[in-house]
Amino acid sequence: MSSKSALNVDGVGENLWRVIQQQNPMTHIFSWLALTVEQLQAVPGISAARGQHLWHQFDLVRKRPFIRWVLAMGIPVPQGALAQLESENWHLLAAKSEAQWRTLPGVGEIRARQLVAFLHHPDVVALAQWLSGQRIPGF
Repeated sequence: MSSKSALNVDGVGENLWRVIQQQNPMTHIFSWLALTVEQLQAVPGISAARGQHLWHQFDLVRKRPFIRWVLAMGIPVPQGALAQLESENWHLLAAKSEAQWRTLPGVGEIRARQLVAFLHHPDVVALAQWLSGQRIPGF
């Protein structure tokens, strides 16, 4: 993930992510959301009980606040502006102009341009659409 602590998946560290990725190649940073209990249990070193637990943890992560998902995507938003984005959703973020971004704390001309470019990048747009299909709040 872009920001490892953004979603804070309980019990999943870097080594486990690596093992899961080797067994189930991922097309993007959130592909793990689509893994089934059976796929997790088939990963070498993961028992049936552990696979069930991991799937449950992945399911719980789905309910994380929208802003944590956006942070995990790697949005270049300054810390000072985060509080003002708590009640936003993807469509509101993507609709913001550079001028609107500049009204937020810590966002100047360059950062506003970066934010607009990030939110309209085809890969990011596709990822947001995929998250919407996964019923992630705010997408």
